[in-house]
Amino acid sequence: MVLFRNEINDSIRLLQEGRLEPLPYDGWTLTVNSGDLRLFSSDKVNELRVAYTGIQKYNYGLEWVRRTIERSKPMIKNRKQLHKRLDAIETKLVFDQHATELLSALQVLANKDWFRDP
Repeated sequence: MVLFRNEINDSIRLLQEGRLEPLPYDGWTLTVNSGDLRLFSSDKVNELRVAYTGIQKYNYGLEWVRRTIERSKPMIKNRKQLHKRLDAIETKLVFDQHATELLSALQVLANKDWFRDP
């Protein structure tokens, strides 16, 4: 549980800071692959699954944004065009609805008694 707690709290911090970094996901992958999810109740597993699915979608969107930016660089002639392009992509795809909803969902999870208490 400590691994999940750390990853969720790190994800909340990164989203609040608005940083364009992938959110941590390894704890979920390790736990799924080890079979240790069976140690949790089905309700807890489902809540964690929903949170980590949101993280995975966010990370995919972030990678798409980065690839789009890289492909656009040759077409951008000056810094003003670059900032305009970056603003449009970042605002629309990363910081809008999904990031806000994910942040809210992770905060709800982080405040649940079963998640907070060791």
